Amino acid sequence: MGDLERTWTGVPEELNDFDQLKKEFAAVFQRDWEQVMVGAGEPFSFHRDWNAYLGISGLREHRQVLADLTRRLREEGYRIFNTIVG
Repeated sequence: MGDLERTWTGVPEELNDFDQLKKEFAAVFQRDWEQVMVGAGEPFSFHRDWNAYLGISGLREHRQVLADLTRRLREEGYRIFNTIVG
């Protein structure tokens, strides 16, 4: 769990090169891609179709809290989406 610090949903569809993606990512998040991205070592083809990125601060592990929250939300009829966070 953590705090949503920043979102980038305006990722240009015409990004054709990894260096351009990394440069625009750094401009939005003020962090180098390699320092914070989950899967940073994957090739450009792995990332090129992603259309949103989330910046999370204060990331911490809370297994039981998350399990309880997930169960309660499902019981209340909410849909739950898994999100890759980097």
